[in-house]
Amino acid sequence: MRNPKSHMSAVTNCNFNLGKIFINEGNFEEALLWLNRARSSAPPGHEMQSIYNLLGKCYATLGNIGEADRYYRMSLTVKPGHIPAVIDYASLLRTQSLAKEALGVLQEGLEYEPNRAEVLLHLGNLYLEDLKDFSAAKVHYKRAVSADPYNVNILLSAANTLRESKHHADAEEYYKTAVERVPESFPAHANYGAFLHLMKKYDKAEYHYKVALQIDPNDQLTKDNMNKLRRVLKTHQ
Repeated sequence: MRNPKSHMSAVTNCNFNLGKIFINEGNFEEALLWLNRARSSAPPGHEMQSIYNLLGKCYATLGNIGEADRYYRMSLTVKPGHIPAVIDYASLLRTQSLAKEALGVLQEGLEYEPNRAEVLLHLGNLYLEDLKDFSAAKVHYKRAVSADPYNVNILLSAANTLRESKHHADAEEYYKTAVERVPESFPAHANYGAFLHLMKKYDKAEYHYKVALQIDPNDQLTKDNMNKLRRVLKTHQ
């Protein structure tokens, strides 16, 4: 074998990619098997942060919080500011009611990438849902959207969290921005329609349901919502 290190790196990458496939399929036990093989086969100098982070994700999903915590910390030790680990570890801490610790992890991640929209979004969610600091949440949502202004997932995540927290006017601002900036987005119109339906703005809701179904005529949930809305509209005629 001419280059054993290159061979072991290739084996490690293969094991890692198989682990990711099983995670995407929801088979976390099998994913652990392949990710641990990747960890064991990694040659000296191999970048380990992604392996450790996905091991943390698997253990967290399987309920082994101690091992999840350990591997997330290892990921952030070998590469401080590794954004997937920052977000996943902060999310784990939040599930353990450790909001201040989660805040510290996210803020540290932001030091490495000050304009990373996903981190700013998670900070907004944490301030709103855990720390009940609406002003700080709004600041971070605005920064997230400014950092990635055409990312529908960012816009809708902020809108949905605000809606669930009963901040309806602010939620509507983000739903509206999503359909204006990405008018061809099915999720933007479907979510805005559902929100308007909830707010009893029936005519506008119907319009956005129709646009959503023009983009994806087979979406059953939106078709069901449209049928419910039409029944409501009949009673108001």
